[in-house]
Amino acid sequence: MRIKNLTVFTCIFILVNLICLAGVLFSAYRTIEINANSSISQRFHSITALSEKFERAYFDDLVATNGDCEAFSSKAKMVTFYEPYIRALTYVQDKHLRCDSLYGERNIFIREAANSFRSVMFFAHSVVDPTSAVIAFNISKDDGKTVVSYGINLSTFQDIMLTLEHFYDVSMVIGDYEITTSGFTHLSQDLKQKFINNTIEMNGYQVHYDITYSKFLTFTLTNYRQFIFILFFLSFPITYWVYGGIKRLDLNAHKIAKGIKRSEFEPYYQPIFNAKGSIIGCEVLARWNSKSGLIPPDIFIPQAEKSGQIQAIFSQLVTKTIQMLYTSGSLPTKEFHVGINISAPQISQSQFIEDCVKLAQTLKRYDAILVLELTERIHLPEDELLQQTLKILRDEGIKLALDDFGTGYSSLLYFAKIKFDILKIDKTFVDLISQENDQKLLLNNVIDLGRQLKIRITAEGIETLYQYEYLKQYNIDYYQGYYFDKPMRAKDFMARYLLN
Repeated sequence: MRIKNLTVFTCIFILVNLICLAGVLFSAYRTIEINANSSISQRFHSITALSEKFERAYFDDLVATNGDCEAFSSKAKMVTFYEPYIRALTYVQDKHLRCDSLYGERNIFIREAANSFRSVMFFAHSVVDPTSAVIAFNISKDDGKTVVSYGINLSTFQDIMLTLEHFYDVSMVIGDYEITTSGFTHLSQDLKQKFINNTIEMNGYQVHYDITYSKFLTFTLTNYRQFIFILFFLSFPITYWVYGGIKRLDLNAHKIAKGIKRSEFEPYYQPIFNAKGSIIGCEVLARWNSKSGLIPPDIFIPQAEKSGQIQAIFSQLVTKTIQMLYTSGSLPTKEFHVGINISAPQISQSQFIEDCVKLAQTLKRYDAILVLELTERIHLPEDELLQQTLKILRDEGIKLALDDFGTGYSSLLYFAKIKFDILKIDKTFVDLISQENDQKLLLNNVIDLGRQLKIRITAEGIETLYQYEYLKQYNIDYYQGYYFDKPMRAKDFMARYLLN
């Protein structure tokens, strides 16, 4: 059992740490995403701002040269002087390069512009200088017939990306090219699919970031190391708390079903006495003898009532009680009554009636009586089925007792619905009886109620001689409690009360 508990504890500990780690990793990943989006937007803002400034401050003057290369070159050189990012400017008309700021007048057909000019284009081999790559920003007029372009060196963008690559890899996608800090690659259609996620749309191009495992781990350890240590140490009390909760919930429907299948539910019998101290009956109490030990009823019965398994447990108690009666062969007195607890959900089940009739008929052979003790824990249905069931039970000579009287929310309403034969005073009221306690008024009122209703009264939970003597003064009919004897197994009950 200890090995099993240790295994369960270890599994919970591992699971708690995995959940905590998953939370840390998720938080770290989201932080990187937010950081990437913010940093990339900020770093590339200078390029976007330059494009807006160029169109606003320089474009009209450059177009106004109307292809005059000397005038264009003069103005272009002033632009490159004031804007250090710009490498060169070109004047394109009818898809032919007419002039550039480096070499003056030209007449070169631009193959890449055969279809149309995009706002941003990547040239692996610059038209101006075929030995170098350039990124061209194009601003057009007259439906693209006239285009003024300015080029920015590839290295400028690579330098920007280098400043970003702390915890993720950054690349640019322009047209069919991916540009990284180490160079550029022509993209196939398949490779383009990888840029669907983690992509930031800029003005005419895309910036993609890729969170690699190694950089993600570095980021997490750098920024969350202390947090991970704190969570690790907190996982111990969390595990203890979860483990305790699981142990409390260990008696779930599945566990109870196993107990029913293994016939682990056993009746314990607590004797009931008359005022003279002679045994007059007993109460059948459910106990669960599981593999882990004896489980008291206040642990499993509420769960069994909720899950609808209480009737199966009741059936086991009835069967084993009948076996005990056959084994003993006799009872110590006539009108010996055997009480057994039931709950409201059982009343609607046919198996319940069958079990009650079977036990009642067995008891009749010994001139004994079955008493069904109805608790107040669950609200009784107000329907015809209840009355029909109670009539069947009464026709079999079965008596009804209201158990734990005064502890529920509907004690008096129960008397309006059902005619009870016995009222059982709960231990809570009996505990008020002591030489030091003068708060016996509640108990006296309960006894008076029973007398007015003309039903017999059983006092439960008697633990002292003083309580017993006090109750005898009020002519209580039946007495039950540890002062007389505790609940016991069938063999012990038979040996002590039935076979002698």
